[in-house]
Amino acid sequence: MDDPPAQQPAPAPRDPAIDRRLLYALVACWVALAGWTVYRFGWGRRGGVPPGAVRPLGRYARVREVAGPLALLLDDGSTVRPGGVADPPPALAARADTRLRELLPPGATVYLPLSPDAPRPGPAPERASVWLPPAGAPAAEPFPYADSRLLAAILVQEGLLRVDDRTPYLYLNELLLLEDDARRHRRGLWGSADGADAPPAP
Repeated sequence: MDDPPAQQPAPAPRDPAIDRRLLYALVACWVALAGWTVYRFGWGRRGGVPPGAVRPLGRYARVREVAGPLALLLDDGSTVRPGGVADPPPALAARADTRLRELLPPGATVYLPLSPDAPRPGPAPERASVWLPPAGAPAAEPFPYADSRLLAAILVQEGLLRVDDRTPYLYLNELLLLEDDARRHRRGLWGSADGADAPPAP
């Protein structure tokens, strides 16, 4: 005759105090997560924009002086020159320098986007996108790119500079279109001996 199977011991009763502590911990985690979500995404605030969401993509600077061909000495001691363009031809160097001084007299404000090409203190000018804010515009973020002018674009469209297409640049395609416009209308160097290869104006 077979022995009867051994009877399994009855499970120990659960301690209600442990269950309550676990429940309190879960509720606390949920409340903390909900609070972080409200803070992070700004629910309940006007506009729903969390503080600090608009981060500056560049910095404003004042021009101290024009310090050479296309070089701008800024108020912080750094030197910057517009990116995407080559030095002006000798025949137009004085004219390009005069135009640069007209656009950026001492004390003029420029905007420099933060990028690997941002200017650093030192004697060698660093290439960067130099933006001219609208006249009378406050120095605020976000920067009004749509209402501002890129320094290199102005000089290229007026035929004072050629585009440097050998160096990668963010606005290279836009500058090439402006150069083509200057060439077609024989502005600046495109109407001189330096632009003898320019096609006839349509």
